[in-house]
Amino acid sequence: VESGTVKREIRNSIIPPFVVWGLAFSMTPFAAWIVQEREEGLKFSLLVSGLSLPMYWISTIVYDFFIYLLGFIATISLIAILGIEMVTESAGPVVITGLVFGWSITSFSGLLSQAFNRAKTVKAVASFAVAIIIFVPYFIGEFAVDGPMPD
Repeated sequence: VESGTVKREIRNSIIPPFVVWGLAFSMTPFAAWIVQEREEGLKFSLLVSGLSLPMYWISTIVYDFFIYLLGFIATISLIAILGIEMVTESAGPVVITGLVFGWSITSFSGLLSQAFNRAKTVKAVASFAVAIIIFVPYFIGEFAVDGPMPD
């Protein structure tokens, strides 16, 4: 096996979980901000000022998705520039999956925020949970089933 092939295979098997983790990690500050708004009474102030509850949630999710989208575009652009085959060979499915993934985590951050009373707790617990949920299944599938090196 050539050295370039091994390096490419290692790069293609290590970069994807870090990309997913980085994009999934954006859920933590989204949820923490919602909890912080509740802690400081900002949400209550907005509702008293006349903002309807559905409009609050719609604007929060759309804003969070826009912020996610900036990071997603930067990430996909960098990966395309580096020539990682997971993007260059199948850009359409990767982009669609990333958009659906972004919409789901920004929506889920609102649900996740309801389980916490303190923003600091959200940051610690959700960051750890995202890391475990992303990395453990990936590495089990990648290294235990397929093996870390090409045949």
